Amino acid sequence: MTGDSTPELTPSPPSGNNTTKILLIVGGVGCGCLGLPIVLGIIAAIVLPSFLNQANITRQSEARINIDALNRAQQEYFLETGAFADAIEPLDLGIQPETENYRYEITLQSDGNVTTFAIPKLDTLTGFVGGVFAVGSGPDTRMVSGLCEADEPALEPPPPPSLNTASETPVVECAPGTSPLF
Repeated sequence: MTGDSTPELTPSPPSGNNTTKILLIVGGVGCGCLGLPIVLGIIAAIVLPSFLNQANITRQSEARINIDALNRAQQEYFLETGAFADAIEPLDLGIQPETENYRYEITLQSDGNVTTFAIPKLDTLTGFVGGVFAVGSGPDTRMVSGLCEADEPALEPPPPPSLNTASETPVVECAPGTSPLF
C-alpha cells in the first residue's frame, strides 16, 4: 500500500434533481416577492386599528383637559363673583368654543349650578361633561366638581351629572351612559 487511502472525488454532471431544485429556489424567490405584499397587508390589518384608536385617544384628551380646566375656572370664577359663568370667554382660559374635534358649551342649570359639555364632531369620539356644584352658602360655600365620559361614541352631548347629597360628603354622580374620570 503505497498510495493514500482517500478516494478520488470527481464532479458528476448535473442531474435532473439538481435542475428541479434550482427551479424551485428561483420560483420560491418569485413567490416571496408576491408574498411580501400579502404579509405587509396582514401586518397593516393588525396595526392600523391600534393606530387609529391611538389617534382617537389623543383627540379625546383635548376634550378631557379642556373640560377639567373649565371646571376649575368655573370654581375660581364663582369664588370671585358669586355666580358661574354662562360662556367660555369670561373664564379667560383661551379655550376656543369650537375646535376641529369638539364643540364646547356651558349650561347654567336651574338649581344655579353649571354643566360644561364637550360635544364630539366625529362619530368615533366620545363626549365629555363636567359639572360644578356650589354646596352651602356665604363663606361656607364649598365647590364639588366632576368629569364624566360618555360610554359610547356619539355626536350628541352626554347627559349631565348630578350631585348626590345623601352622604355626609356630597359627591358628583355621572348619569347613566357615562363614567366618572376623576
